[in-house]
Amino acid sequence: AVVSTQSTGRWYNIIQGICLLLVLCFTLIYFPSKPKFAPAPSAVTFRRPLKEGIMLLLRRGNFWLVVLAFSLTTGVFNGYGMVMDAILNKSKISQSTAGFIGFAALLSSVIANFLIGGLGAVFPTRKKLLVVTFIALGTICMGVFVAEIQFWLPRSMALIWVMVVIGVMSLTGSAPLLFDQSAEASLSVSEELSSTVMVMGVQVTSMIFTGIIQLIPEDQKDKLNYVLVSSFALATLSACLYRPTLPR
Repeated sequence: AVVSTQSTGRWYNIIQGICLLLVLCFTLIYFPSKPKFAPAPSAVTFRRPLKEGIMLLLRRGNFWLVVLAFSLTTGVFNGYGMVMDAILNKSKISQSTAGFIGFAALLSSVIANFLIGGLGAVFPTRKKLLVVTFIALGTICMGVFVAEIQFWLPRSMALIWVMVVIGVMSLTGSAPLLFDQSAEASLSVSEELSSTVMVMGVQVTSMIFTGIIQLIPEDQKDKLNYVLVSSFALATLSACLYRPTLPR
């Protein structure tokens, strides 16, 4: 069984590497050095110097609401993924099944990123509504998932699969919209800087969550389920408090 799992993992890594290599080749061959037309008005607006941009971001609470929403969804879920199999194993779900659930959720989230990002382009004045809707939907789905693995609801593997897949699709799919909101909230600051801060927020949140994992005894790791859902609920609140600006 161990050999079979290692062989499957090796083939998965090989296939993943080939796919990434093909994407890289396609990008190098197809993509021009720059688009013929600016993708948005903000792309050709004046950008402040780095130091001035940092000082401006520190004073923009609207921007930090977006960072908080993104960090609490992506960062916390990244940390939770490290112990998800152990938590599900305690809930009498095999490590193999847990791996397939996680794989299906991440694979479907790639499709969700394109679809939800496309919705943001079609409805540029409704980004806040879309973000709040998808993060709230993800929070509800993960709440039902936690209720299932905590045995608060009758066991249904089908429901666990559906809740995790839809939950992860909703939470990770909101990422393109959150990056758009961060660019709007930090207008006149370079998007490289605002995006870097967004990613750093995720990394810091993941590190904090990893530290919490180390503090919790092995037989009490299921308490992380409450941290997970609480973080997503707080992200929903942060998304609600965001004040939309003019679409970029």
